[in-house]
Amino acid sequence: MGVVDALRGLKVKYGPLTSDKRFIAGEIALVVAFNLLRWIEPFGTLIVGWASLWLRGMTWRDVGLVNPKSWKRTILVSAVLTVIVLVFSLAVSNIIYGLTGEMPDTSVFEIVKGNYYILAFLVVGVISWAGFPEELAYRGYFFNRLTDLFGGNRLGLVLSAVASSVIFGWGHWYEGVNAVITTSLMALVFVTIYLFSKKNIWSMIIIHSAYDVIAMLLYFYA
Repeated sequence: MGVVDALRGLKVKYGPLTSDKRFIAGEIALVVAFNLLRWIEPFGTLIVGWASLWLRGMTWRDVGLVNPKSWKRTILVSAVLTVIVLVFSLAVSNIIYGLTGEMPDTSVFEIVKGNYYILAFLVVGVISWAGFPEELAYRGYFFNRLTDLFGGNRLGLVLSAVASSVIFGWGHWYEGVNAVITTSLMALVFVTIYLFSKKNIWSMIIIHSAYDVIAMLLYFYA
């Protein structure tokens, strides 16, 4: 039996199970476990997402990786939303600082200060390691899979948005409590934008990537 036949066999055998709530819960538990071992993220979740979509006869197009009707409009709107997200994150971070006396620990990014080579490397890194794969993993796959568990009604969407955002925020634990809370709330904003953009993931990829690149530039000039 060839590899292709083996894969087809898996699809035939397990494909029908993917709509079972217990199967979905197992997927989600696996994603949570991967996020507790953050060093394999976001690619652990991305691989689970790819396998899940494949077993269900779906592709990344089905969760929003499709060209928007107007790239120009999408880019312009995304630019405005990036500024709003930046202001929101700064405001939230300062509010949390006022309550806890703790700001995000960004010392890991001090190496970029004044170093053009590190800046170029990290700009490419935050897009290829964060902006693109994280949006596919957490908004495209994980949020939508949670709605399969909780339901697509208003309550289900809220529960899915909160759960996916908390898991995403946890990934920034190395920056401290402030960063975890701020990033979780930002992720809620990301989910909201994703829904209002009719689940076009490109909007979120642009916003997320632009946000991270601006952050790297701020660290560079700090």
